[in-house]
Amino acid sequence: MKFTELANEVIAQRERDGVRGIDREKSRYRCHIQDEDFAQKDLAEIRPRDLREWLRVMAQKDTRGSGPKRKVARPTINRTKSLVSVVFDEAVERDLIEINPCLGVKSKKKVDESDTREKWAYLTLTF
Repeated sequence: MKFTELANEVIAQRERDGVRGIDREKSRYRCHIQDEDFAQKDLAEIRPRDLREWLRVMAQKDTRGSGPKRKVARPTINRTKSLVSVVFDEAVERDLIEINPCLGVKSKKKVDESDTREKWAYLTLTF
C-alpha cells in the first residue's frame, strides 16, 4: 500500500472522529506531504533517511500565501512530521509495517545569526 493511500484513509477517519484542527492537518497534508517523493512509495519501502531528507527540504521551503515570503516555521514542520507519524502508527496497527520509520527522526533546529555569537559571559577580577 502506498503512503498516500493510507494517509487519505487516516485523515478521513480523523475527520469522522472529530479531531480538533483537522482542517489544518488537511492543509499541511496538501502543502507538505502528498506530493513528496516518500509519499509516493510503498509504506514498507520508506526509511528514516527518506524522512530526514524530506524534513531537510521542508525546512528550506518558503511559505505559501499572499504574505511576505519566509521559511516554513519549525512548529509547522514538527506538526507535519507528527501527522506523518500518525499515518505510520496506523500502518503498524494494521501490520503493514513492523516499525514506524519516524521514530528517532528529528527536525533540525534552524541556525540563525544569533546562534553563531558567543554565548558566554566572562567576569574579570579587579583589585
